[in-house]
Amino acid sequence: MNTIDAAQVVKKQFVEKLMDRINVSNVAQLARRIGYAQPSLSKMKRGSQGLSVAKILNMVHNAYMQAPAFAIEPIVEYRPIKKSGKGQPYVLDAKGGPKKDREAVAALKGAVGIYVFYNASGEALYVGKTAKMDLWTRLNQSYRNDTDARGKMKLASEGKKVNPKKELTLLDLAAYFSAYKVAPSFVHNAEAFLIRVFANTLKNAKGANFKFPK
Repeated sequence: MNTIDAAQVVKKQFVEKLMDRINVSNVAQLARRIGYAQPSLSKMKRGSQGLSVAKILNMVHNAYMQAPAFAIEPIVEYRPIKKSGKGQPYVLDAKGGPKKDREAVAALKGAVGIYVFYNASGEALYVGKTAKMDLWTRLNQSYRNDTDARGKMKLASEGKKVNPKKELTLLDLAAYFSAYKVAPSFVHNAEAFLIRVFANTLKNAKGANFKFPK
């Protein structure tokens, strides 16, 4: 491999590695995330445009400055829970439901982040997070029987009689939910922020502290 070929490989690999690190699937998304011209990135990926130290530093700086704008992205907000499945119910019908529900399930399966459950009046009941397991799996675990979400709570449906000694769960109370894709490094602090701000209204049995890199 001659010097010119090696340089082209380096350029292509740099753009591909940057796409992988920022978790985007194409050059257009990369351009949006780092605020860089798409045609220039495309040429770099093909190896037909120079890649100087100044350009690398500029892209890294742009990515750093743009990162907070993409730290949290909504997937679903205040979506009515449509209990489906026998024995192990889910918040939405992943197979036979409407297209928008199936699309939401697919997005939840491909993301980590935070989720919120609300009662029928729209009041937040519980905030949860997942930085490793996908959102779809984790929020359904919480919905069915998460020990941290259990406790004696007021029922979501007004006027419904309930045994005061019964230990209620989100399965009894939740009527809506929201879920947000969150950058993995920000998941813990995003949940901690919500729990601490709404400490007097949420039913989370455990508090949360902020964590910062040392």
